[in-house]
Amino acid sequence: MKVIKLFIVSIACLSIGGCQIDLSKQCFNLQPGDSNSFGASLAMSDNYLAVGDPKANRVVIYSRNDRGKWFRSKNVLPPKDSAAYKFGSGFGFDVSLDQYTLVIGSFTKYTKKEVNSSKDLQQSFSNSFAEAVYQTKLDREIKVDRIDAINKEVIFGSLVDADLEKQFFLTSQKEQIQQGKSIVNVLFDGNIIRISEPKNNQNRGFGFDIAINNNLLLVAAPSINKEGGAWLFDLDNLKKETELLSAPNVLLGTTIAISDQFAVVGESLPNRVTAISSSSSKTMIKALKSNNTMFIDGYGTLSLDGNILTRMHHAIAGTNDSTFLEIFYLYENAQPRLIKKQKNVSHALVKNNLLTTIQNTNTGKKLCIKPVI
Repeated sequence: MKVIKLFIVSIACLSIGGCQIDLSKQCFNLQPGDSNSFGASLAMSDNYLAVGDPKANRVVIYSRNDRGKWFRSKNVLPPKDSAAYKFGSGFGFDVSLDQYTLVIGSFTKYTKKEVNSSKDLQQSFSNSFAEAVYQTKLDREIKVDRIDAINKEVIFGSLVDADLEKQFFLTSQKEQIQQGKSIVNVLFDGNIIRISEPKNNQNRGFGFDIAINNNLLLVAAPSINKEGGAWLFDLDNLKKETELLSAPNVLLGTTIAISDQFAVVGESLPNRVTAISSSSSKTMIKALKSNNTMFIDGYGTLSLDGNILTRMHHAIAGTNDSTFLEIFYLYENAQPRLIKKQKNVSHALVKNNLLTTIQNTNTGKKLCIKPVI
């Protein structure tokens, strides 16, 4: 792993090999055609930033030039034979980048028939969404291919991740949807490895989300009646006993993140926080080397890059609560230190020592990229 030491100078630039790499903050206003879902999903690699805009039915790509400047470069659109194209929304529900490989999750809501009776209503609920996973390469002419069509029974596959030339996505068989059971599919070199929840530990919402780093796979497993948590898999040794990250009387498992140093499990849904009052809401941090565990009070959607953790706290409707972003520095023993709190942010991603945020301003939303510290 390459370690680059950043020295803060007045012009906010870093000189590498005589090339001036600009590290100053960049912000971009939304363009015509962007919707209010712009930034619903975010992913970054060395030279690309992918921004999901499912209501606009596309993924917006920003590229970085040799001087480190970001610019809006292209849009990735759904294939013409897809449900997202037919119904006009859902493409970009989730995104992940592995260098120039972009993996896209699509979640499209629709109604197949006009609702004239309670029976029609029930049928419309059972046929009201279509999900799929696509892949494309950003370093060449865009060609979007579906990668989750394993068999005709697969109907769920909108959550994705990618790392080390592996693509990860979730699927569920029709009969498993109501049970909240999913399978994690690992696509590598044309072969698929399927990972299900460890036996004797069913009905914990396995597969709510996935996160991958260096062959360590973290799978979210919240539960309606229990506190939930996340399963940690070692893809280099799937026969190894799988670890469940959880804690008594603590709501966990609707948001997860993993780096080479830490695995983090938290709670992101305000309605669960208010509905399950018998359990507290915390973020659990586990140091992967020492196995030491620490907790942060509160809830929010997580993002993790090395030892920098962000938590996007969304306000609970009908309360005096506010929406804000927290940025933490994690020590080796998993002890967190709050280094910044930022308002007027709706979505955030920390990656490659950069903080990407969707900010709310008086003139509308904007995308900002800046050094995290």
